[in-house]
Amino acid sequence: MKPTLALNRHNTHCAMRAASRALRRSGSHASCMGGSRRTRFVTFAAAAESQEKQQKQQRQQKQQKQQQNQKGGTNKQQKSSAICTREEDFSRWYLDIVREAQLADYGPVRGTMVIRPSGYALWESIQRHLDGEFKKMGVENAYFPQLIPMSFLTKEAEHVEGFAPELALVTQGGGKELEEPLVVRPTSETVVNHMFSQWVQSYRDLPLMINQWCNVHRWEMRTRPFIRTLEFLWQGGDTADATA
Repeated sequence: MKPTLALNRHNTHCAMRAASRALRRSGSHASCMGGSRRTRFVTFAAAAESQEKQQKQQRQQKQQKQQQNQKGGTNKQQKSSAICTREEDFSRWYLDIVREAQLADYGPVRGTMVIRPSGYALWESIQRHLDGEFKKMGVENAYFPQLIPMSFLTKEAEHVEGFAPELALVTQGGGKELEEPLVVRPTSETVVNHMFSQWVQSYRDLPLMINQWCNVHRWEMRTRPFIRTLEFLWQGGDTADATA
């Protein structure tokens, strides 16, 4: 808009100078006409200046609004990224650290979490270290099924009593009702013991030292990222020793 206003002002001044020259050449009649023209020119110039002031005010208001929006966004960002102290609220401090370090996020299912790359890198570091130490001791890695027959847990009353409120059950598969409910692994002892009983036929098969890297499910009512969630990463070791 500025170039347009400058052009209008320039045209106005040029016209006024031309009228003044005409006035000097043509006498009183020209003086009257020149005065009339001068009046129109002055009125036009005043209107142009008024328009320029109005546009300037609009630009200033727009800039002020943008500054306020930026300030408000900064305040919101600072508020969301603020980390409270441990003394103020230890639980909130822990959650703030997990959020700001981008270690994990909440999953779509209540009680689950998504481990982000930074958080999973910590798990990988721990896993590499422990796995190397286990193998130095002759421990071997294996993997056992995630779905466990419910009857395996009922054989051991202590397992049922300890995990019953936390069990996740699968009762349908392939569109059909299952003959026996399957438990989504809360722990692996029962299935590991079942397999050990088949693998160990004599003392010559001993010792067995098995480690498993897996995930487990426990239907926790109160969850906390990395401390206890509905599903979490797991390391479990089981052995069948040659001596007591």
